[in-house]
Amino acid sequence: MELKNWMANLEETCVQRPLTLLSIPGSHDSCSYCISDSSLLSPDGDAYQLLKVMGDLGRKLSAKWARAQDANLTEQLTAGLRYFDLRVLQTGSIESDSLRVSSAAICPGTFYFVHGQFAREVTSELFNVRTFLRENPKEVVILDFNHIYQCDDASALRLQTSVKQVFPGMLAPHTGSIPSLNELWSTGHQVICIFHCGPCIPEVWPAGCIQSPWPNTTDVDKLFQFLDANGPVDDNTFHVSQNILTPDAAFVFANLSKGLDSLAGPAGVRTMQWLRQRKAAPLGQSRRLNIVIVDFAVRALPDFARTVISLNTTQPMA
Repeated sequence: MELKNWMANLEETCVQRPLTLLSIPGSHDSCSYCISDSSLLSPDGDAYQLLKVMGDLGRKLSAKWARAQDANLTEQLTAGLRYFDLRVLQTGSIESDSLRVSSAAICPGTFYFVHGQFAREVTSELFNVRTFLRENPKEVVILDFNHIYQCDDASALRLQTSVKQVFPGMLAPHTGSIPSLNELWSTGHQVICIFHCGPCIPEVWPAGCIQSPWPNTTDVDKLFQFLDANGPVDDNTFHVSQNILTPDAAFVFANLSKGLDSLAGPAGVRTMQWLRQRKAAPLGQSRRLNIVIVDFAVRALPDFARTVISLNTTQPMA
């Protein structure tokens, strides 16, 4: 199975199902891959004010925990990921012309992807997604803008319009029902764009179309107890299994020599075991998964996407 066009190669019964009844691999904090020691701190982080007064040391400490992916969006897409967890901040007034984001000056009033620190500008990243989709016309992505900071209704509409301009004719409109791949192929739509902020234009889906229960723990056993207790329940709503461990500020400062990989490693190992158990389980609701996300989804977990996708070959209709 070639991962870059796995949707195009699904068996016929799969492409007729609503997307909520497919198993789809995705990434957590999808655009944080480029965050480094030099990336400017962003005010979405809980410890922003404290880290800010620490200067260079604060950025270095933050970067170890803020960077949650090990591959850029094109690499993630090529590896089979089709759901992207997107956190956006609109910059306000910039304190100094010398401030930099990954060696590029930030512009006031511009939308950037963030996760405790600034990543890249939104439209430049989305153009990479568009390029991939045009090269693979049967692949479909879900762009979940689930955290939008410093953004009023007017700004939300401006961002949505920018997304629409990046994907002309490619955004599937929200109709109240979940399309199948076959239906999307017939219309040429390749992007489902979800916003959790402000009113939505017709081509953007509202927050109510997706459920993403947050485990909010650093304990791997509690994580999987939570995931097993909070699975998909509604065929007309997307569901995200967040297979991630989440440190709070106290945990970070108690583990200064470590980074997010110290949590992502154990969570990733257990995730692969969990997915294989699902694959081996008897047919039925107990094995059903929709969207599954992890940290460091590509290089650290090279079999992740393939294993999630493999659930589609025997996963029944609910």
